Amino acid sequence: MGILLRAVLLQLLLLLTPLAYAQPVQPLATNWNLVGNHSPTAIDPVSVFGNASAPITGISDRIASVWGWNSAASNWMFYAPIYDPAGLSAYAATRSYGVLSTIPSGAGYWVNASAPLTLALPGGNAPTTAPTQNLFAGWNLVANNTAAAIDPVALFGNATTQLSISPLVATVWKWDAAAARWMFYSPSMTPAALASYAA
Repeated sequence: MGILLRAVLLQLLLLLTPLAYAQPVQPLATNWNLVGNHSPTAIDPVSVFGNASAPITGISDRIASVWGWNSAASNWMFYAPIYDPAGLSAYAATRSYGVLSTIPSGAGYWVNASAPLTLALPGGNAPTTAPTQNLFAGWNLVANNTAAAIDPVALFGNATTQLSISPLVATVWKWDAAAARWMFYSPSMTPAALASYAA
């Protein structure tokens, strides 16, 4: 768990045309999943994952833990459905974690699942302006909060096609849960150098 949680990452997005939202769903594989809140509404962990006081059948018993990253404080935020609110606060405090009490739209988060499942996320109205992300220096755990796929070259540029954001982004990482491997991007590399480095 330590290496996955330390090797956090940036699966980013900016300025895309907003789409109409139905109630989004999030499929999860067994073990670690790096996912994002692509709903226009914040996720309340108790409502989505349940807790010891109000378990959700087929969900709470399959979720070992949920993790968010607080970029501003450089601190992990923790949630586990096996705890009630007091137990969760006590557990998090003994390990210097924050309590993950909300997952904003566009935030990335880790979920450790004991079996495959599909989460129903909150719905909401599509944003009236294109979504953006504010990034801090250092690591950010963010997500694509649109239903559209993102081309990393179009968003971050590369060594051949520099954008204003290119020199500000060192690396971008995505976790492929199905293949249990990291996917890597760096805007400082040419496509050939990137393919060689990743391989």
